[in-house]
Amino acid sequence: MARRCLNLLLILAVVSGLLTAAVGGRTKTFVRDSLVGYNCSNKEKGNFMAASPYKANVAKLLGYLPGAAIEDRGFSSAVAGEAPNAVFGQTMCYADSTWDRCQACLRESAVEAKELCHLSRQVKLAYGSCVLRYAEYAFFTTADLDIIFSLWAAEYVMDLPSMNTTRWILLSRLARDAAVSDLRLANGSQIYQDSFGVSHVIYGLVQCTRTLNGTQCSRCLAEYLMRLLESPRSNSTYGTLRGYSCFIAYDDIMDTGINLPPGATGWLPTPGGTSSQRGLQPSPAPAPTGWIHAMPPRSRPKNKGLVASAAAGCSVAFVIAISILAWLLVMHRRRSRRETRVVQELENAGDDNFSEEIDGRLLEQTTGPRRFQYEELAAATDSFADERILGKGGFGTVYRGHVRELNMECAIKRISKESNQAGNEFLAELNIISRLKHKNLVQLLGWCHDKGEFLIIYELMPNGSLDRHLGNTERLLAWNIRYQIILGIGSALLYLHEECQECVLHRDIKPANVLLEESFSPKLADFGLARLVDHQRRSHTTQVAGTMAYMDPELMFSGSYSPASDIYSYAVLILEIVSGRGPIVVVNRETYSTLGIVHWVWGLYGEGRLAEAADARLNKQYDHMEVERVLITALWCAHPNSALRPTIRQAVSVLRHEALLPSLPANMPVPVYMTEIDTRALTGSSRGDSAGATRSSIATVSPTFPSPR
Repeated sequence: MARRCLNLLLILAVVSGLLTAAVGGRTKTFVRDSLVGYNCSNKEKGNFMAASPYKANVAKLLGYLPGAAIEDRGFSSAVAGEAPNAVFGQTMCYADSTWDRCQACLRESAVEAKELCHLSRQVKLAYGSCVLRYAEYAFFTTADLDIIFSLWAAEYVMDLPSMNTTRWILLSRLARDAAVSDLRLANGSQIYQDSFGVSHVIYGLVQCTRTLNGTQCSRCLAEYLMRLLESPRSNSTYGTLRGYSCFIAYDDIMDTGINLPPGATGWLPTPGGTSSQRGLQPSPAPAPTGWIHAMPPRSRPKNKGLVASAAAGCSVAFVIAISILAWLLVMHRRRSRRETRVVQELENAGDDNFSEEIDGRLLEQTTGPRRFQYEELAAATDSFADERILGKGGFGTVYRGHVRELNMECAIKRISKESNQAGNEFLAELNIISRLKHKNLVQLLGWCHDKGEFLIIYELMPNGSLDRHLGNTERLLAWNIRYQIILGIGSALLYLHEECQECVLHRDIKPANVLLEESFSPKLADFGLARLVDHQRRSHTTQVAGTMAYMDPELMFSGSYSPASDIYSYAVLILEIVSGRGPIVVVNRETYSTLGIVHWVWGLYGEGRLAEAADARLNKQYDHMEVERVLITALWCAHPNSALRPTIRQAVSVLRHEALLPSLPANMPVPVYMTEIDTRALTGSSRGDSAGATRSSIATVSPTFPSPR
């Protein structure tokens, strides 16, 4: 007995040590006060003379900003001097930095700016706790979308889909709240349950520079949210993206509180910015309604309390270790019960009643898909051997198999047993795809529901999925094939949206769901997320689903699908096909700065360099006018205002040279839903939605925006 207790204590001691090391290591990983990025314009050649008035104004500005920011809780924006030697400057502490670190960072940045960029007119410096920026022009009211750096925890969440859902809800709501708050700041939390029934709390914090209006703040945070969720590290328990104009952070373990002191004297910019200011005074503006939910900096223990603190720390670590062991035991039992329950439900669902329901739904078809036995499909795939796998998706795995009864190779989709909605997904996909008949849609051959398995049989596409070809560096798709694929998917969408008895919303258009025949003729596949909508209503409010980089950003705010949502996804698909790039484009390999492909192409369009968006590997072996026509049509389909996007019929007509090209603005328009947020901020209708108020409002949000699979 004593030996067993000793072993238990040793285990607890080891767990406590690991926990302390992990927490300590995590804190050290996340706090970075060293310089993490800077940009000095032409610092080698110099932008101004050493004795010029501009240098004197820079010195005056750098002497003013740190103290002014400390007086105003970590933010200051000012102008020094008169044109043409005026210097516009701004500094900000990230809201999660401690007050001590914030003050030290503000002072250090002003000193290092003189050393690193002493002759530069345009300067940007970024630290773990603050940013500093100055230039010869007013930049205060325009969001800088560049990401300076990102940080991620080494730990990963156990149930990514559940966390993704809650993170999407929380951060999108916080982004909206920050856009209408005086301090351009919001934090909050939300409780969720994972698939094992264990409760978790996820915390979020978003921030913009206070000189941005609501529209620019929303634009910056929405862009950061999309990039965060698309990151390959997004399954970490903690993540943050930080830039010169905004930052976004979430934590699945610890509270992302605001660590700046109370007593705000923040301000909002007056219309027109601060170009009329002279000297070193920030522009006047109404005082904010107050700082709620502020967290004072944590005090450090004195030396005389070291022994007591160590003892308390050991006790806490011991208790936490016991809690972890208990939690692991409970989670293991819940997981076992859940797995048993899922298997039983799937096996029970395999009775004749369920299969008769499927048969009943398919009787309306004069030539419906055939029902197969499980043994037939198991034999066709060598008992679903790994070497038979063609690909894996959110709902299951696709196998290659030779079905003797059909005497042909087929693609057999095996819906995952881990899905709680396996039966519903199976029925929904069969119900929709069995109604459809088009040369650019993959053909349904049969189905099987037996032995607790849900299986769907499709025709096999010899050339696989489009994404594999776009990423192939050895064999490139020629332009005529790419153009054929674009038109083929457009034809499929025209059929789904306008030529079926009911409008079909696909909701997951992306290269992985475009399959290619031997002739490279495309076929749209995977209708697991598709929905039927009446032609008169033409919209469907439901859980957000799909793949993030291809989703209409407006869904973050509305949650309502329509044909325009598919049109946006089609636009991203077109841009990928033409450019040969992914949905997220790296625009600066040194800093790994990225942009969404729509933003990137629209920027080239506005600069008159649209031809540069075409895949350089094609060596200009294409019709230049045709490529530009396709790119402009794609931008039209991706218009930020969904009401100004074309119908699929209009888009296809332009792509086929049957209609004139649309006239698009040089600059990418601000989305309507962001304009509405900005209007609320300027009219004061939401004034008072402070950071602290966010926590209580977030707690009441129902999960209507699940994240994509």
